[in-house]
Amino acid sequence: MSPAVLRYYLYKATRAVELYRPVMYLYFVSVGLSFTQIALLEAAYNVTTVVAEVPTGYVGDVIGRRLSLVVGTAVIATTLAGIAFATTFPALLALYVLWSVGYAFRSGSEDAWLYDSLVGDGEFATVRGRGSRSRSRSAWGRRRRGWLAGVDLTYPFLVAAVVTGVGAAVLLTVDDPADADESFDPLTPDVRSRPSGRPSRTRASGRSSPTTTCCSRR
Repeated sequence: MSPAVLRYYLYKATRAVELYRPVMYLYFVSVGLSFTQIALLEAAYNVTTVVAEVPTGYVGDVIGRRLSLVVGTAVIATTLAGIAFATTFPALLALYVLWSVGYAFRSGSEDAWLYDSLVGDGEFATVRGRGSRSRSRSAWGRRRRGWLAGVDLTYPFLVAAVVTGVGAAVLLTVDDPADADESFDPLTPDVRSRPSGRPSRTRASGRSSPTTTCCSRR
């Protein structure tokens, strides 16, 4: 197994530490948000996901898929830390929009990067499957998030921000010769041959592979 694939597994493991999930709405209520305002946050997140899909796909094609993942992961880490300190609806609304943009940067880029730069067709399904299992096995976070929230409702966000930041750092350690596509022309569709079922991000639309939905949840 190559060092790059091992780092991919480590990155996937950092994505599993979503300690804030069970307590995020409790936290929002604790800072004074109404249920209507919480619903507006969710609506803003979903709308931004749809709107940001194409422009973030374009940027990902320009800077490279790995760097797109780095940007998205760093934005998510920053947003999680910001939520822990935000106490007003306008601040949380802005952070929710930024949060969605971060996930839009990662949408589709992960599978395409794995295929194009790390493993190729022969090992893609196996490596991707193991990576998904590495997320599901991160049960240590599930057992501890209740304890963290019992101490302070902001702690799950802060710990998740730190671990997510580690994921961005891990991505930076992986050499990827395909980071920059100097020949990219936004007016020319990607016509390079791709094997059947190959995950890709279409240059013209920024859409992701069939394994990624436009409104992926956190």
